[in-house]
Amino acid sequence: MIVEKTAIIKRLSNTLIIGCQNTIIPNSVTSIGDGAFSDCYSLTSITIPNSVTIIGEEAFYNTDMLKTVVLPEGITHIAENAFGDCGKLGRVTLPASLETIAGDAFDGSNYAEIIAPENSYAYTWAKESGLLIEEAVLESAHPYGNNEEET
Repeated sequence: MIVEKTAIIKRLSNTLIIGCQNTIIPNSVTSIGDGAFSDCYSLTSITIPNSVTIIGEEAFYNTDMLKTVVLPEGITHIAENAFGDCGKLGRVTLPASLETIAGDAFDGSNYAEIIAPENSYAYTWAKESGLLIEEAVLESAHPYGNNEEET
């Protein structure tokens, strides 16, 4: 296990298992573990690197101040309640790489609005869930460029 200044990462699986409001997720992380940021009330935004492919169950559950999430190309799975009960969560950008999104991934995040590339699984899921606000043509995997720093 690696203990970063602001996170605990399980080395064998490259899974971030505990994070906090100041966590900068390293590019070595391939998954965000179950409950990793759960109840982190002061987290307002997070930058997820392109290396992450899985967002675990309740990974960001009840992060009351989280407002915007941009998920990079490469993420394939969002688990149950990953962004559940995020009361201030507004705009969420989903990548075309998503293959599965749990039906309750955004339960209780009543103001969540999804942007997704047209003709993608994420687009279909968001439309069927009533969360889609617009189609996106994403020119890059991350609109802010460098994925190594929190924005």
